[in-house]
Amino acid sequence: MAVAAFNTFDALSAWGKTLPAWQRCLLVRLLEAAELSQDAVDEVFAEYLLDQGLACTKYG
Repeated sequence: MAVAAFNTFDALSAWGKTLPAWQRCLLVRLLEAAELSQDAVDEVFAEYLLDQGLACTKYG
């Protein structure tokens, strides 16, 4: 059974739709103005995996 790949932008979009209009506006402005390095994206994704109980640990 194939597992759908996680898409950060789809998740962010879905979450943004749950926010009040002023918070959506703020989120859009922050996303338009900010640029994240790949290291920052990787760090946030690692935190997300930990938060969701999905982080893998190395054996031994």
